[in-house]
Amino acid sequence: MGKFLRTFRFPNVFMLLLIVFVSCALLICINFFTIKILSANRVYVNGESLYSKGQNNATIHLISYLYTQNKKEWDLFRQELEVPQGDRDARVELSNGDETETIKEGFRAGRNNEKDLDDAIWLFRNFKNVSFFLKQFMNGNKEII
Repeated sequence: MGKFLRTFRFPNVFMLLLIVFVSCALLICINFFTIKILSANRVYVNGESLYSKGQNNATIHLISYLYTQNKKEWDLFRQELEVPQGDRDARVELSNGDETETIKEGFRAGRNNEKDLDDAIWLFRNFKNVSFFLKQFMNGNKEII
């Protein structure tokens, strides 16, 4: 037992604990950014859903207006059309590097959740040059589709 205590060195234990601590800290950081990216990706998927739903509803109200000539249907058509127009404006403003508040106004018009706007802007600004993101939101001329 006495020989074990002489050969056992505390610096080795501290080095092992330091490695474990640094590894855990890195895992926590990686997990934080993974969740942040997934949450921001959910925002874009939800935005696409709202965009499609707005187009669909606008079409339904326009067709209904054509048949009934009801002014309320025309107003509903214009209201639903603002959703895809707002999202498009937000994407154009994102690609042009406009101010955050201007971009948020477009997302708000697209009926996106207020809590998600900062994550959507963060995702675009940090990953706009990633190939699959670039293909999804821009064409070869780097203009909005």
